[in-house]
Amino acid sequence: MGLADEVGDFSEGKQFDAVWLRPAAGTPLDVGIRHADASAEALAKAFAMGTTADVARVYIGGQPIESAARLPAYGSAFSIQSTMSTR
Repeated sequence: MGLADEVGDFSEGKQFDAVWLRPAAGTPLDVGIRHADASAEALAKAFAMGTTADVARVYIGGQPIESAARLPAYGSAFSIQSTMSTR
């Protein structure tokens, strides 16, 4: 795809898309993440149990998006990404 200079890791100058999840204390996601044995298990729990109520902030192209109205139309569900953007 020819995007190796733009995406793929956390190096300076690469695109950054992310969803910061911050579940409220005691919610199923909070409990699940706290009891996860590994980061892969915590990520799986975020995908399985995360809701829009758990989203603290969304970053697209490294910039925080302040309103859901400004989010691009990617469908009805949030996706969790780091630098694996396909833009």
